[in-house]
Amino acid sequence: MKRFFLCTLFVALLFFWRINTLALDTACTQAEKVRLRELVNATQITYEFYEVEDEDTGLFQGYKVSISNFKPDFYVYDISRGTYFGYSGDTKVTSDEFDGGKNYKFPFYASDGTPCEGYLIMTKSLQLIPYNPYSKDPLCVGHETYELCKKFTPIKITSDSDFKNRMNQYIKSLDNKKKEEPIIEKPIVKKTIWQSILSFLVNNYMIFLISIIILGTAGIVIIEVKRRRSIL
Repeated sequence: MKRFFLCTLFVALLFFWRINTLALDTACTQAEKVRLRELVNATQITYEFYEVEDEDTGLFQGYKVSISNFKPDFYVYDISRGTYFGYSGDTKVTSDEFDGGKNYKFPFYASDGTPCEGYLIMTKSLQLIPYNPYSKDPLCVGHETYELCKKFTPIKITSDSDFKNRMNQYIKSLDNKKKEEPIIEKPIVKKTIWQSILSFLVNNYMIFLISIIILGTAGIVIIEVKRRRSIL
């Protein structure tokens, strides 16, 4: 009798679970899924680098990740860290302490209370470029554009000695390049007397032109005065 009762209870629970599942599947229509995808497509994932000085652990460098255009219709599960992005009344949701050099995946799920509760809408990815702590090293002064000295670089630096060795080699190669560059002396071109005179006239032609105009005008005035006196 007891076994019969348990079997009956199990079948009843299974029946009601199946009815609820069918009801959910019916409500979660293709149109609803399209609506959810459009909402998720409208979101934007951005990141920002920050530094925090902690009394116990020292300087911490990391990234803040933000998801804008957030809606209550979905939530995001951060797989790598096991944390959630959930709607809290603000359309922009932010979480910190993300590490550079990692590829993060953010699956968007339909929220509780929606017809498609728990439905995986889509997954977005974010690649964070590694921060380079050696960019502040004194060896990088004057070489900020070199790949090993950029603030963010995908190049791997294994240790302090590795960085110093590679930087010293780079600086040495620049010094050698400067020494190897030939010094090109401009040939001295000697001018002839006529070339010197012509160059002088060309450079000072305005002075000669003004002088000629003044002398010419004075000569015309003198000739005109003499002509009038002769008539009188």
